[in-house]
Amino acid sequence: MDYKKVNLIILTLFLAIIFPVTIMYLSRIYTLNIANGLGLIFLLAIIVGLITPNLILSWLMIITTSIAIGFLFLGYIVMPTFSKIILVIAFPVEASLVSVLSNFIIPWSYIVGRNRKIRKFLSHYNFTLNLQTEYNAKKLYRRHIKILKENPKLGLNINLMMIHWENYEQYKEMNPTSYDKLLKKITHILKANRLTEEFIYYLGNATFLINSPNLEPRIFNQVNLKTENKLFKLPEPIPTSLKVVNLYVDNSNLDKYDTPEKMLKHLERELETTIIVEYLKGGRKVSE
Repeated sequence: MDYKKVNLIILTLFLAIIFPVTIMYLSRIYTLNIANGLGLIFLLAIIVGLITPNLILSWLMIITTSIAIGFLFLGYIVMPTFSKIILVIAFPVEASLVSVLSNFIIPWSYIVGRNRKIRKFLSHYNFTLNLQTEYNAKKLYRRHIKILKENPKLGLNINLMMIHWENYEQYKEMNPTSYDKLLKKITHILKANRLTEEFIYYLGNATFLINSPNLEPRIFNQVNLKTENKLFKLPEPIPTSLKVVNLYVDNSNLDKYDTPEKMLKHLERELETTIIVEYLKGGRKVSE
């Protein structure tokens, strides 16, 4: 919502409060009946303004105002002119202000709620790569862990593969367009070479996670080898910057990785170890 609408809401709210307060204050100089009548009129105006559609409210104000004018000004009611005026205008003015306020606030609350749902959905799905994100990866892993715990004799397992692009920040800063294209190429290779029963997620920061439940290690390794061969054929800097680590979870090590946080932390540590080892190897080669 823009600032103009916010300012209009604040102004309308101020007028909807200050108008009846001012009128009730001025009515003190008249009889108690007039003050009580105004109080009931304002209460009715607030209720009608909140629950009545605009078209019906418009006709209702026209009819009630016409009747009030007919009784107060054309009849034989002895009353000060000013008190007649405030009795006539109290209902339409207050009902109009409350109606305008409700028309802004109710859609605004709906829009706020809808935007919150949209943001939540966007945080669960990456539309650039058409992949689910870390939230869904954690959710599925928790479900798999629960199944493993409930069925210890079935020999179930979870194979996990994390793929990370090292030093992606530098490349992204220098080549933002090429960076997006390379991420899409990595995604395409993963989707084209992984099995249908596997789940591919994008965790952000140029990191992908593949969850392969109940897949034989031999098949998992073959698919991994095929995937890596395809990935390492991509143009630089992918062949030298892409790091891959794996994790096998079954009943023997279930306690160590029984939460997605533990699983991700382990894979991230493995990535760091891989990077350090390769860095040390590079240093030795230079020294030789």
